[in-house]
Amino acid sequence: MALLDKGNGFTNLFAEVFLSELNYIKKRRNDVNLDPQPVIAEHKRLSSKLLDGTEAVSQDPSRVAPQTPIRPSAKSELIGLALSGGGIRSATFNLGVLQGLARRGVLRCCDFLSTVSGGGYIGACLSSLLDDTGFSVEEEKFPFRFQRKIKPDERKTVKHLREHGNFLAVKGTFLEYTRMLGTFLTGLILSNFFPISLLIFFGWGFYVLAHIEGWPTNFKNICFIVSLCILGLMVVIRGCGATLWRDLDIKSRTIVQNINGVLAGILVISVGTGLVTLLAINWADVKAWVVNIISGISIGSALGLLAGLIKSKNEGLNKVLKVFFRIGWILLLPILFAWMLQCLATFEAYNEQWRFITLSVAVLLFILSLLIDINRTSLHHFYRDRLSEAYIIKVDTGKNSDKRVVSNETLRLSQLHEKKNGAPYHLINTTLNVPASTDRYLRGRGADLFLFSKNYVGAEVTGYRETEKYNGGKTRLATAMAISGAAASPQMGNATNKALRFLLTLLNVRLNRWMPNPNPNITRINKTVLWPVYLIKELLGWNKESNILLNLSDGGHHENLGVYPLLKRRCRVIIASDATADPGFSMNDLANVIRKARIDLGVNITINLDGLRPDPETGLSERCYAIGDILYPSTDPAGTKGKLIYIKSAITKKAAKDLLAYRNKNHSFPDQTTADQFFDEAQFESYRKLGETIALDVFEKPPGDLCVSTDASSV
Repeated sequence: MALLDKGNGFTNLFAEVFLSELNYIKKRRNDVNLDPQPVIAEHKRLSSKLLDGTEAVSQDPSRVAPQTPIRPSAKSELIGLALSGGGIRSATFNLGVLQGLARRGVLRCCDFLSTVSGGGYIGACLSSLLDDTGFSVEEEKFPFRFQRKIKPDERKTVKHLREHGNFLAVKGTFLEYTRMLGTFLTGLILSNFFPISLLIFFGWGFYVLAHIEGWPTNFKNICFIVSLCILGLMVVIRGCGATLWRDLDIKSRTIVQNINGVLAGILVISVGTGLVTLLAINWADVKAWVVNIISGISIGSALGLLAGLIKSKNEGLNKVLKVFFRIGWILLLPILFAWMLQCLATFEAYNEQWRFITLSVAVLLFILSLLIDINRTSLHHFYRDRLSEAYIIKVDTGKNSDKRVVSNETLRLSQLHEKKNGAPYHLINTTLNVPASTDRYLRGRGADLFLFSKNYVGAEVTGYRETEKYNGGKTRLATAMAISGAAASPQMGNATNKALRFLLTLLNVRLNRWMPNPNPNITRINKTVLWPVYLIKELLGWNKESNILLNLSDGGHHENLGVYPLLKRRCRVIIASDATADPGFSMNDLANVIRKARIDLGVNITINLDGLRPDPETGLSERCYAIGDILYPSTDPAGTKGKLIYIKSAITKKAAKDLLAYRNKNHSFPDQTTADQFFDEAQFESYRKLGETIALDVFEKPPGDLCVSTDASSV
């Protein structure tokens, strides 16, 4: 694998990606009258190391990507802002945070904007609006600026966002809800053409064999005899290993275990086939009670799914309801297949009258499945379009316009940051799902961070490609934003549930998207995409980093705060806004990034969170932010210490009266479930106001030349 392929805009070296970002940040700092010298010095240092070539690039046999000691340092004095995941709740809270930061003059000094999921909604909205020379990160030209002191009404951009708080069904009409239902049902049918065709062929095969005289009985006996022989062989192999006078070495033991594993798989298939054949032989006698069993299980599954909708204040009861809900999900898939086979048998689909039609339908479905793009039948496009209407916007400044807010959906990633208005370099976090990865560092996680940005797209494990050359330069900001928020996906990093993965794929509950591999050496091999192959990969978790198409989902499936890429870039100051639903204040997302930073980057973070946890009696927190130390590796030439300013969506005693009143009425505020994506006016304003007041409180003192001092006492 080539380290650099300049002609195709590909590199395996993160340092190359970082250099391109420094080039932009240098210009950005000049545009907003900030000192670019630290950035220039770091660019020079990294460039000389890359040109010098003395820093060895090694290829660890157990790692996919080449390893190199060439890393960024904290010398460039970078400042990063991270907006966490959390759906519309996070987007609205972080709208207020951005407004507060702009008013305090902090936003103009943020070099990076790293967003995840819901934080990406508002982050992408800001990047979209800053594609206009009339807007800037400066307070007076900020697109979300608070302007009631100047005009009696708020900016049209903020009004637009408020009106689209219920972005999935803005008007709340019957047609909007039926449109969602129609999108789901048609996608469900189209995406299952392949498994349905296989099921029809499977049933036909058994029908043919069952009508060969004497075959069913003989085949049933063969299946069970083979099963007994395989089981005996497995016992013999294991018994031989147990009676040897000395232990086998690990390599030999692995070989024996693999042989037994293959035999066990054949055993399961043999027993299952024998049972199905036995059922077919006695179908006339057992049909009635089989139907009764299927009906009973169907009712049980339906009740289990309904149990998941019930919420109780009793934690023990909630746990029981969750168990029933999971059982209901798991039973749903075999029930659907059982009913389909029952229908084929009931309507005698394979008799002489209907056989040709039945098999013709199966062939047609199979052929269509080769042509149908499973990205287009998923819920991704519907979700992306609704998000685009709400967040990928611009202000029409044409001669005959009334400065209306209009769609900017066609804006491509490679077109970002072209205006001299100080836009922070936007890093959009997604998760690369690779459960079958050959990289030993990813086997436990099954996922890696995959970034979309103006200059490069890619991950450490795949390499990076220039955005204008990746996917023909067609990738839009809206697409990256929607992938970053694809929470409902069969594969969710190390949080993937294997049983639900299979079920969610077949039920087409898929917001994720298959995207081209950044490595041109892989994508140029074969441009033909057989979509059933990728459906199978998604069903069984067989996808890895060397596939032509990669499975990408919500960035929160890897790291939900967006802090990880900022630590990788050695930012001196990181402002992290956490709007995750966390009613217990466990702060698991912060713990996750602390753990990953220590393991992957050698970075230690120390922070005291005691003041954030609410009083058990009042439910109010003492404060809503904490400041911690970032301890970078001692090899960093610029020093080892940075600051993490961690903002938490919390209610304090000093909160505004309307916020306390809203909380009294809605006790889960500000941690209402992420499943709620339908915000009304009161809910929207409460989260926006909370984010704004917290940001103003955190940065009460005017920032200095670097906007945020690394001295905690000055914040």
